[in-house]
Amino acid sequence: MTTSTTHNGPAYRRAVHASTAHRPAGVAAGHGRRGVGLPEQRRVREVIVGLDDRPVADRGYHQEAHHGYVLLRSLVAQLGGSARAIARDMQMLSAIYDNAAIFAPRLLPPLSHFNLAVASIERLGNGSDYQRQCLDELDDARAVGVLAATELGHGNDLLNLGTRAVWDRGGRVFRLHTPSADAVKFWPNIADPDVPKTVVVIARLIIDGNDEGVWPFVVRLRTTHGLAEGVSVVALPKNLLGPPMDHAVFRFDNAAVPADSLLCGQLARFDVDSGVFHCDLGRHDRFHAAIGSLQTGRALFAGAAAACGRAGWAITVRYATQRYIIAHKTRRLIDDDATQRTLISALARLYAATALAGLARRRLAEEHPSGPALAMLAKPEASDTAYRVLDDCLQLCAAQGLSCMNHLGDYILRVNGIRIAEGSNRAIRVASGRTPELAATGHIPAHADISHLTVLDDTDLPWWQLMLHEREQALVAAARTGEPRAVGECGPSSTANDIAVAVAERVAADALSEWAQTSDDPAARSLLTELTAVYCLERLTAHYDWYAVNGRLSALRATQIGRQLSTRYSALAPQLSTTLLDFVDIPRLPAFIDQPDLAAAWAQQLCWPAETS
Repeated sequence: MTTSTTHNGPAYRRAVHASTAHRPAGVAAGHGRRGVGLPEQRRVREVIVGLDDRPVADRGYHQEAHHGYVLLRSLVAQLGGSARAIARDMQMLSAIYDNAAIFAPRLLPPLSHFNLAVASIERLGNGSDYQRQCLDELDDARAVGVLAATELGHGNDLLNLGTRAVWDRGGRVFRLHTPSADAVKFWPNIADPDVPKTVVVIARLIIDGNDEGVWPFVVRLRTTHGLAEGVSVVALPKNLLGPPMDHAVFRFDNAAVPADSLLCGQLARFDVDSGVFHCDLGRHDRFHAAIGSLQTGRALFAGAAAACGRAGWAITVRYATQRYIIAHKTRRLIDDDATQRTLISALARLYAATALAGLARRRLAEEHPSGPALAMLAKPEASDTAYRVLDDCLQLCAAQGLSCMNHLGDYILRVNGIRIAEGSNRAIRVASGRTPELAATGHIPAHADISHLTVLDDTDLPWWQLMLHEREQALVAAARTGEPRAVGECGPSSTANDIAVAVAERVAADALSEWAQTSDDPAARSLLTELTAVYCLERLTAHYDWYAVNGRLSALRATQIGRQLSTRYSALAPQLSTTLLDFVDIPRLPAFIDQPDLAAAWAQQLCWPAETS
């Protein structure tokens, strides 16, 4: 069974084109005033919609995974034919990630081809014949780029990876070797035998017995002729809680790779003739500089997760306008006050996450020192937010939400994959939350301290936004001075997690507020301001216990929080299926649940008459 072509194809593409023809630039993709210009945004969207990635019920798991690579090649061809050009353009990458998330979910997983493989080689490469060959094959996506960092026994602890790249002075090659079972590379998408893969492998550099830390190596792991010599790959069972991908484990057995496979750019110097390696950076700094592309991936996937959430929200709102919850069709789901509150809350959280991801992307594109720290905050905040929103949407749509033909499942799987990709959210939060203390003790540079991230001057903010600033400042101050831990904390990791959450919420609120203040559209400015208030007030209710225990929540203030929220819910509820839905700017998608007449769409699919005598 496949979806009816009336829900996609030329008519659908025309509808998508019309939906963006008169929108302010960047609103749909969440980039604010600095986003991709409207013509470019429209072109990217039209290309991705034209890929026609509609749900197909009888396509198996491995076919689904393979289809993503087919879409990737088509995307590169239609956007100029050069993955290298795309990888250099952060604004275009942002538009690709966001639109793929909405309109081509199967395209989303392999998009790291651009930033984790192509960009890594360009940023840290030396222009050798070997690297040019790798880039040529990646440029038109004949080969797909993959990052292989995580290991079975080391997880996200990349500083202590076991895979070794030993310099063979006589052979003038590096020998990649997996010394133990816990050092096998775990989970990269390299199992499909029909897709050549060029892999950026993170391994420990060993020269004359000296451990020089972990560095990336570019390896043509799988070509049209098969696997490279000295490489063993075993496909993993299908992943039920994430998007279909050709996941595998693999190991090296003294596999020889050229000297030019080492990617160190201007960070270090390696003389092949003498075998001398020199790097002025300490282990910590060289590691973070070498894997800088991970931060770009985190920011891109953060925005994509928020885009999935916005699309799921739009589908749910439209479905709620035709789903009746009382007999005789007298009351729709959209008229239920609990549903309205859920949807308003979801939209506020999604736009805060979108603003945070957009800020991280801009700072990275500008090479601002705060870019990496923002990416570390944005990925977990945006993907966890989108996942919870999509779960709310699934509950509202009930059985229709579970159907593989209705996109919500696709979105949930992709977002769940993002929560794990480029480092699991929990691990990233703990690492981020430790930076204030580490910076205070001189272990990391000040710009890596997430509490130093600034967006707005806090001298003229509403009290509900200032309270988020106050909570962050108190948590950070306690961590720096070693004061007793706050409510519910039981050790340094839980403290770090709470600090990361507090900073992410404050920065997201400020980014959304900045978006509102700088919007040229009065209607958009008004809506974004209201959504900022809802977001902040809900964060205060989520942390009632902390504010109360720390003497920062009077009875009067608690009452004001509740009244402010109620007032805004009541004002926004009538606008859910009109003004707010128009603002989100997601056209109808090729899913049955998103058609004007759900029953007629199913009847057409099943070849049954819409009415029977």
